Amino acid sequence: MPFIPPMLATRLEDPCRLADPRFIAEPKLDGQRAQLHVSEHRTVHAFSGPGRELIRLPGLTWLRELRWPVASAVLDGEAVAGDGSEGIQAMFEARTRPGSPMAFAAFDLLERHGHRVMGEPWTARRKRLEDLLVMRPPGICLVPVTTDAPALWEHVGGPRGRGHRVEGGRPGVPVLRGPAAADSPCCTIPR
Repeated sequence: MPFIPPMLATRLEDPCRLADPRFIAEPKLDGQRAQLHVSEHRTVHAFSGPGRELIRLPGLTWLRELRWPVASAVLDGEAVAGDGSEGIQAMFEARTRPGSPMAFAAFDLLERHGHRVMGEPWTARRKRLEDLLVMRPPGICLVPVTTDAPALWEHVGGPRGRGHRVEGGRPGVPVLRGPAAADSPCCTIPR
């Protein structure tokens, strides 16, 4: 199972897209991009965004012990400290210590049973991911999504945002996905 280069977000230039009901928003967690590879119901690789192996790090070795409900899959997401709001520095520190409170927050499914599903619409991949994680292993969570991007923006990062904060007190910004696009480009919402 080779590393799959991740799709990267682009900056949202037109804020009017926030209100477009064809788009789905998800909170931007403050962690490290991670791609989990499952084979024979076990995590065999955890790659960073550039493709570096993470599973050997003391704070992430717990991923090897998980028993997955699927024999083979590749999941895209974020390795986070705690619930993902502790900040990137907390994640970098936690990944170096065994037993640190860490989680993997999945937001996409790239491959299942040896077949790449990246060419499918995002909504189909999301459904597959949700089905796969109905009986999820401990420490694994599903990044929530909403069709109400303006409300999410207000909650986590808008001018009066009061929720998720990232390092330095800056607001976490939601990610906007085009649900019908096969490659589901996503955009970070400007502050």
